[in-house]
Amino acid sequence: MYDGSGDLAEHISHFEIASGDTAHDESLLLKHFSASLSGVAFTWYTRLAPNSINSWADMVDAFHRRFYSVARKVTYMELAATKHMRGEPFETYLARWRI
Repeated sequence: MYDGSGDLAEHISHFEIASGDTAHDESLLLKHFSASLSGVAFTWYTRLAPNSINSWADMVDAFHRRFYSVARKVTYMELAATKHMRGEPFETYLARWRI
């Protein structure tokens, strides 16, 4: 399960390997991908715009764009200045600082 933290490339690889003989069928990969997600990642998936993903490559690209982050040091000042925005889900607020 991928929850928005950890190595997303590793998650994709594990998911494709676990799909076994069906890994060559993009429609099955797309159909079953949500079962490999939890937390913030599953919430992201459920909020994808209808018809925004047309292929497995589209899904992988969208997944990388959303969850890939270059590790950087977050300063105490940045953390102290960050506010939880009104109406923002706590998981989204928390995900901004997951590295």
